[in-house]
Amino acid sequence: MTDGARVHTVLDTGAGRDGLVRRLVEVPAGSRFEGAAGPGGELWFVIAGAGRLSPGPAGQARQVRRDTGLWLPPGAGYRVSADGPDPLRLDSVSLPAGDRKSTRLNSSHIT
Repeated sequence: MTDGARVHTVLDTGAGRDGLVRRLVEVPAGSRFEGAAGPGGELWFVIAGAGRLSPGPAGQARQVRRDTGLWLPPGAGYRVSADGPDPLRLDSVSLPAGDRKSTRLNSSHIT
């Protein structure tokens, strides 16, 4: 449920499969945005505004504000609401599912 929130996809590397998806989310003051984290979890960064993040329908709400970073585990439900007088703006990155082992890059992979 978006309840007035605007979601703009900035990057989607999936091309028909699981991939990295970056979105900018704006939740108007007094509104909320609900959903579930992607298959590999999500990283969020609060760009502007203030509000609350509740994990799942009955989770304990956590205050969020500008310059707050958040990790949402894979598939975790959430509800975020904008409590201040201004919209709550988030930068959200949904990670692909899969192996979390680190990958080494050699200089031939860097341009």
